[in-house]
Amino acid sequence: MRKHYSFWYKGLKLDPYRIFRIYGIAAPEQQHAIKKLLRAGKSVKGLEVDIQESIDSLNRWLEILNEDKLEKNNDDL
Repeated sequence: MRKHYSFWYKGLKLDPYRIFRIYGIAAPEQQHAIKKLLRAGKSVKGLEVDIQESIDSLNRWLEILNEDKLEKNNDDL
């Protein structure tokens, strides 16, 4: 993980991976959005681009959840 995502807090390396473990965040779409928001506007891309990419990730997550529901409903028929 790049240095700009890592911080030390009370002797622990606090980075997105640690945060995901602490909160039990397993969905890659959610992880991607969180990672983008943690550093929004502080990288090469502008703030608006980081926000939009986070929104895009979350929208895709919603699509996947809906696709999974449809698939489950079709399996139940």
